[in-house]
Amino acid sequence: MFLKLFNLTLIFLFSFNIESDFDKIFSKIKGNSRPELIVNTGLLFLNKPYVAKTLENNQSESLVCNFEGLDCATFVENVTAMTILKSMKTQDFQNFKTVLTNLRYQNGKIDGYESRIHYFSDWLFRNEKYANFKNISKDLGGELFQKKTNFMSENAKFYPNLVEKKVLEKIKLSEYELNKKQFYYIKKGNVEKILPKINSGDIIAFTSTVDKLDVNHEGFAIKKGNEIYLMHASLEKKKVIISEETLLQYLNRIKKHSGIIVARFEK
Repeated sequence: MFLKLFNLTLIFLFSFNIESDFDKIFSKIKGNSRPELIVNTGLLFLNKPYVAKTLENNQSESLVCNFEGLDCATFVENVTAMTILKSMKTQDFQNFKTVLTNLRYQNGKIDGYESRIHYFSDWLFRNEKYANFKNISKDLGGELFQKKTNFMSENAKFYPNLVEKKVLEKIKLSEYELNKKQFYYIKKGNVEKILPKINSGDIIAFTSTVDKLDVNHEGFAIKKGNEIYLMHASLEKKKVIISEETLLQYLNRIKKHSGIIVARFEK
């Protein structure tokens, strides 16, 4: 009985702290446009620790809200969710959780591990209208991304949740539907010439040379002077940073990056 009460107390304190953390961050967000809000929100997360697989230790697949440990995907999601919330009438933690659920899960419904959106390209397709952004890679002179994406089902041994056959089959179905869609990217060798067209607040995703994987990493563009840098949750630096090297230098240094996707929020 004591142990049960102790655990309930921990859950209560954990939930309370998360809501308190949200209030502290959200109250500081300022901006007059979506791109400005994206940048200013992202800046509030600087130096927060990088923590890998923050969504994976979640056997019941409930909504994970964590502002103190972020990977590249949850950083982009949290910033995007807070920016969306800024345009809503009710701007509280409960509504934030609703927005985050809509961004993270297929059709905004949590229904097991397989309902989570696992591939960035799928996340982009599913959230374009909801989050009010557009993949502008084609407009920037990009080319069709011609690669089959089914890394998860082909490497199920790396994903404990895929041990269950019905879950694996649903992941395969999601991959099948994703591979029927087309999206564009800018090949690594062509990125330099389109850099002047990238704006602060644009989502930047790095397409992968890894077989059957769409994207390795994601973050936000941030302009300093005439150069574009990357604001992201960095595995190398173990925290959220604005990169010291330019976006182009970072892209060229990482061999497994084949190019970039650029998505822009409407103003």
